[in-house]
Amino acid sequence: LGMELALRKQIYQAQRTLVNNMESYISDKAAKQAYMAVTQAGSELFDPNNSGEDATAMYKLMDDNGQRSLDRRIVLGTREARTLKLDPVIRQANSSGQTDVLRRGMLIDVDGFEFYQSAARPTHTAGTATGLTLANNQVAGDTDLELGAGNGGTIKAGDIITLGNYKYVVQEDVASAVAGEIVKVEQYEGLKESATAGDALTIDTTHNIRALAFTPDALHFASRLPARVNGRDKAISVITVQDEMTGLAFEIAEYPGILQSTF
Repeated sequence: LGMELALRKQIYQAQRTLVNNMESYISDKAAKQAYMAVTQAGSELFDPNNSGEDATAMYKLMDDNGQRSLDRRIVLGTREARTLKLDPVIRQANSSGQTDVLRRGMLIDVDGFEFYQSAARPTHTAGTATGLTLANNQVAGDTDLELGAGNGGTIKAGDIITLGNYKYVVQEDVASAVAGEIVKVEQYEGLKESATAGDALTIDTTHNIRALAFTPDALHFASRLPARVNGRDKAISVITVQDEMTGLAFEIAEYPGILQSTF
C-alpha cells in the first residue's frame, strides 16, 4: 500500500506539471491575443479597496463589446487571489450558500464572474515606443493602424495601446515604430470607433500584471494522447484517465524492467 500511495502521488505530480505547462502556454497566448483591455488606478489588482471596481470595469467592457452576460470568467494570479480572499465583503458573499464553489476549483462567484486562480498568470513588459500618431483617418472595424510618427522604439504583441475612448491589445511585434509601420489590433473586431489622422496612440507601461476576463468559448485548446507505432511500444499496460471537469485526458503507461516497473 505504501508503494501504491507513493506511485499515486508521483502520477498526481506528473499531471500537475503537464497542466502547469498548459496553463502557462494558454495564459501567454490569451494575454497577447486579447482584444481589448481596461486599466485601473492603483498598484494592486483586486485589493480590498477596489476589488468590486476592478470586476465591474471588466464587466462593463464586455457588455460594451456585446458579449453574453452568462458564464463569464476571470483568472487571477496567486497574489491577486490572496488579496481577494482577504476582502471581508467577498468572504461574506462566498459563505452565503455557494457550497459547490470549492469543488469546482473556483474561488468565488460574484460581480457577474466566476473567479479562478493560476500561478501562470501572465505578466508583460511593454515596448519602448513613444510619440506615436496615426498617419491616416481610420474607421470602426479597421485592424491595421499606420503610424504617422514614432520614436523608433519597439511595440510588442500584448502591449495595451490607448486610442480615443478605448484600449486595444497589439497583436504583432513592431521592431521599430516609425512612420509607415503598421500596428495591428484584433483581426475580427478591429477599432470600436473611428479615429483621425494625427491622433495619438499611447502604450500603457504601468500595468504589466494582468488578469484575464473571457467567456470559455473565447479560448480553444486542442490536445491528443501520444501517437503509438504499431508493434514498437513495449508498454505492458496503458490506461487513459480523463478529468471530468476539464475533459483533459492523461495516458499512463507501464514499462517493465528488471525487478522494477517504470510508469
